[in-house]
Amino acid sequence: MILKEINYGRILNEMFDDLAIVDKDGRMIYVTNGFEEKYNVKKKYVIGRSITELEKQKILNPSVAKKVFDTGKKVIMSHKNKKGDYLIINGVPIYNNNGSIQYVVSYSIPSDEIKSLQTERDKLLEKLEEYQQALTHLQDYLKQDMTSLMGAKITFEIIKKIKSYDVSVLFTGESGVGKTTFAKFLHENSPRAEGPFVEISCGAIPENLLESELFGYKKGAFTGASHEGKMGLIQTANQGTLFLDEIGELPLKLQVKLLKALQKKTIIPLGDTKEIEVDFRLITATNKDLKKMVEEGTFREDLFYRINVVTIDIPPLRQRTEDCVVLIKYFTDKFNLKYDMKKRIDGTAVKRLCRYPWPGNIRELENTIERLILMGDEDIITINNLPDNIKDEQKHTYSSFDCGKGTLPEMMKEYEKSIIKRAVKEHKTSVEVAKQLGISQPTAARKIKEYTNEDL
Repeated sequence: MILKEINYGRILNEMFDDLAIVDKDGRMIYVTNGFEEKYNVKKKYVIGRSITELEKQKILNPSVAKKVFDTGKKVIMSHKNKKGDYLIINGVPIYNNNGSIQYVVSYSIPSDEIKSLQTERDKLLEKLEEYQQALTHLQDYLKQDMTSLMGAKITFEIIKKIKSYDVSVLFTGESGVGKTTFAKFLHENSPRAEGPFVEISCGAIPENLLESELFGYKKGAFTGASHEGKMGLIQTANQGTLFLDEIGELPLKLQVKLLKALQKKTIIPLGDTKEIEVDFRLITATNKDLKKMVEEGTFREDLFYRINVVTIDIPPLRQRTEDCVVLIKYFTDKFNLKYDMKKRIDGTAVKRLCRYPWPGNIRELENTIERLILMGDEDIITINNLPDNIKDEQKHTYSSFDCGKGTLPEMMKEYEKSIIKRAVKEHKTSVEVAKQLGISQPTAARKIKEYTNEDL
């Protein structure tokens, strides 16, 4: 009973100014009252007429219904009415049980809604332009700032000398010193800058998955493989740069395959027999002593000499204290832009940050600055806002062992050992230790095993 009482014509007239319905033969069979005003034509004139005829008479200019019949899909388009106004028209197909178009319903978007959308669009475009300008400015600043890192001056000088030559480069140094950043800098300033920069951490992916990630696989190559197959990261890096971080974690089996790929410039995906040509520059990084690994038989000598045509050792942040101020400014600007904030770190806090030895190196400093930017309630970050382990200098002195014994590397290793042991006492998992020290989980797990003989 309720449905019989509903006046659908009245509802349509209230909801739409100019709704029109066209039947399967392309004839106008219904229009709402507002159609007359929008199109400057009487309803009785258009009812029963074909959309082709109305289009020729410029009443529909052009006809959205005709476009719907041609495409069989919903259409949104602009057309001009007889009054000279441009309208945004929606055309919606209504199908019968046989899947054929029975009717096409069309209606325009109200002008006030269009104006509102245009206003919002203009605001978004203005905001986007503002962000783009800020990002460009920051990128230029950061690029200039990074090359001003005095402690890394030798690193940048070497990169500038080799950037145009397609040689393999090995970055060495402790975890978190910025090997990935320098690898990206080398790529961005090389002839391959327009190509992809593909990064993979050899220690972060299980051995049984690493091969398929690097070399890809053909469909059905193994149980659980995608039906479409998968392109490997080496092939993805074609015409660009492949960056293998933690190369010392690469299993011997894959060292052989990587060596062949470097020698022949071809790869064979898992489950396939056809060679695929690849052209990429290889950059690798490690915090391990690869020469020692070669002597121990855990790293292939021929691959070692292939990947370190040029070796660049990046000193830890504690040996580059002159870089600390630049990096603090770098990361403060970076996270202010990312989180739309305007925080700054006062001079006293900067000095205290620079006196901290940063066992997790640049990665730990970056994580610390991000937390300070996010967690600080005031716009100015003071020494009181710093983490306790940094604020209390007694917690990061060398008093836990005798600094007068051994070489500098031996003393630094002993200091690192004390830091790892303290972190293990405070946290229960290698993930939490890694987070606190700003190092990767595989690195944390390896150091915990080395210094405490525990598996966390």
